[in-house]
Amino acid sequence: MRFFKQNRDEAPPTDDEAGSASAGDDSTTGGASPVGFGYKGAWLAILTEDTEAAAEALRVIDAHVASWAEGIDAAYEADQGRPPVFVTPVVDGWTLAVLSGSKLFEDDGLGGGALDLASLSRRFGEVQKFATHRVVEYQEWQRWVNGSLVRRYCWIGESGEIRFDEGEPISAEGNLLRAADLGGDWEAFDFADEETVMAVAAEWSINPTTLDERDDLPPHGLLGFLVQP
Repeated sequence: MRFFKQNRDEAPPTDDEAGSASAGDDSTTGGASPVGFGYKGAWLAILTEDTEAAAEALRVIDAHVASWAEGIDAAYEADQGRPPVFVTPVVDGWTLAVLSGSKLFEDDGLGGGALDLASLSRRFGEVQKFATHRVVEYQEWQRWVNGSLVRRYCWIGESGEIRFDEGEPISAEGNLLRAADLGGDWEAFDFADEETVMAVAAEWSINPTTLDERDDLPPHGLLGFLVQP
């Protein structure tokens, strides 16, 4: 099911919002400062300090070393054709993969599409997926550990739909509307928004909107394309 399509006329995130190649190589020139991202986007957090291994596990092809600015811009501006993915350098023990294209955005991570979160978490120990889109109020977060689902939730505000709601909620979710509550009084509950997604990301791993405040991160990651089934 397609929940939305990318709009070529939609403005990309502002700087405040966006927020054998070898990642982290200081020899490559170009905008080396970290770039925040997250709003109007989707990404994975993979518990590894091996960026190349993360790219290989994601089946990234035609990869080259890229600065934060090049990688984030490519992921956010993608519209048609092969979906690019920017695999960041290591951030506090995590490697982030910035996804592009509506198919990856909506991929449920269960292996029917390009993303198999269970397999990734078996290899690296833990993997998380996050996505947020303002137009249809799409908010998603998932956490998988050692091949098993810990928590996943997806709210589509435009249609009042909870796409999935499994596992126990965490404190960052607040008094969130659950799937079991849909038939009751919605006014008694909170609704997920993009700030909820960022709060969950901060509690679990990394809030990527804050990365442009960092001056201690490697300057380059890997930019390539994800193999689509």
